[in-house]
Amino acid sequence: LVGYAAARLFARRLRRLEQAAEKIAAGNFEEPVIDAGRDEVGQLARGFERMRLRLSTLDRARGEFIANASHELRTPLFSLSGFLELLDDEELDEATRGEFVTAMREQVTRLTKLATDLLDLSRLDVGRLRVEREAVDLVEVARLVAEEVSARAARSRHPVTVEAPRALAALADRERVLQIARILVDNAL
Repeated sequence: LVGYAAARLFARRLRRLEQAAEKIAAGNFEEPVIDAGRDEVGQLARGFERMRLRLSTLDRARGEFIANASHELRTPLFSLSGFLELLDDEELDEATRGEFVTAMREQVTRLTKLATDLLDLSRLDVGRLRVEREAVDLVEVARLVAEEVSARAARSRHPVTVEAPRALAALADRERVLQIARILVDNAL
């Protein structure tokens, strides 16, 4: 009778672990996996809990990454769209047309870079996302972002200007700083 009761209790603990595993497999990371036992089943429960926390973190990071990537795709596409509209103007002089084409090339380069950056998600999954540390001229970054959005800003009658000292250095990841600056200016426009 005691053996039967102990086996039943043990089986109940295993069923709870199985249910928790099913929830995790279904993408539900909200409910913690708890088993206070100090035996193998308790160790297994703690392993499931660590896995649940890790998967929850990865799921949140993936969602944020997708949101950021879609935002990052929109900005250069809007910029390219603005330049294309301006290029339709038949009275546009060749020098200005050349500037627009150059700016469009930069946006295409940016889109290509973004496509490469999508690999960050896989790097994040394996814990190898790296942030570079280098000297970055923040004024240069601000001017680059202002140039990128100039056509769109002019079209919406919100001129973007850079008022800063000649140089302002920071230790940062240049591409990440550019990404953040673009998002901020895009949101402001």
